Amino acid sequence: MRALLAVCTFAISLAMTPWVSGADREDVDSTSELTIADAWQPDAPSLVRAGYFTLTNTSSEEVTLVEVMSSAFESVEIHRSVVVEGIAGMEALDRLSISPGETVKFEPESLHLMMQKPKRRLGEGDHIDVALVFGNGATKSFTMPVKTRRAKYGSASHEGHHE
Repeated sequence: MRALLAVCTFAISLAMTPWVSGADREDVDSTSELTIADAWQPDAPSLVRAGYFTLTNTSSEEVTLVEVMSSAFESVEIHRSVVVEGIAGMEALDRLSISPGETVKFEPESLHLMMQKPKRRLGEGDHIDVALVFGNGATKSFTMPVKTRRAKYGSASHEGHHE
């Protein structure tokens, strides 16, 4: 009977002990230490669209972006543009770690959001709600306006110019 009591006591103490290793922890309890700037999405008549913004981690702890959601799209993935053996392509990232003080730019021909299957027609002037989900369960929401490339880069841009 004592052995059973000892086993039960040990099991209860195990269940009540927080078993979180430093590798699995993120101490940033609030997303107020994460800032979003320059969010935009190019206006494009496509079932797959890109999303761009700048994310800064002003905390003293590393954070890990594990998911991106938007009610305007069926799915959103984090992608990185790559060149392998001279061939340009993209690769999906399951997660993205952001060091303390680091700024990560999601921009054309680099890291970006791949936003697939819009749920409604989107055009210049629309705003898309985006939520970033981090490894600790915290979310950071922001609005991403849809802009033409000309509106984003100005009239001096040569984007899309062909002679």
